[in-house]
Amino acid sequence: MAQVGIKTAYIRVGDQVLELDHSFLGVNKADIKGIEPNVGEIDGSNETQAYYFEGTGKSSIALTVNQLGMEWIAKITGMQKAGSGSLFVLGDQPADVGVVVVSPEFGTKKDAVFAMDKAAATYSSASLSTNTSSKTNVVADVITFNGISSDKFNGKSIGIGEYDSGSTNFLTELGWGNPTKNSGNYTDNSSSAAAKPVVTH
Repeated sequence: MAQVGIKTAYIRVGDQVLELDHSFLGVNKADIKGIEPNVGEIDGSNETQAYYFEGTGKSSIALTVNQLGMEWIAKITGMQKAGSGSLFVLGDQPADVGVVVVSPEFGTKKDAVFAMDKAAATYSSASLSTNTSSKTNVVADVITFNGISSDKFNGKSIGIGEYDSGSTNFLTELGWGNPTKNSGNYTDNSSSAAAKPVVTH
């Protein structure tokens, strides 16, 4: 499969399914690892006698979303509010989440789909840089989904497949509900001073 960019992604938070559309400014990157485990070998009599999978693999998807927002980061990772204010802290346990990434395939009318029905999500770091007179530094939100075994995947944590372009049958196969759109905070008519260099004298 030759994938060309990222078409969209979906995050399940409990029973709600989000499509990471324009209201989140879309998905910038999906770093998918551990689709299959390492392969070990059994040697004997000066030859390799057999190969085997070392465990079931440790799958993860690091998803870079341009404007996820703190409220959704907290819900996805299981953070809790610290008192009655607007600050969040580590929660008691990860939230019940899943993730699907959809990528168009080059020269076909197919989409490649990478899916985790269950995962534990973390928001572990943020690297910020100052704006300058010639450059505005935009930093996206990175959430890492660590796969959890699912009965829908025969006890494995990640599934991959190929679907007709535009199809969302994979959501039905996962037993997820219809995705909600426009759930992010970004609006085209918003004005943000944070996106403009500020000159002080």
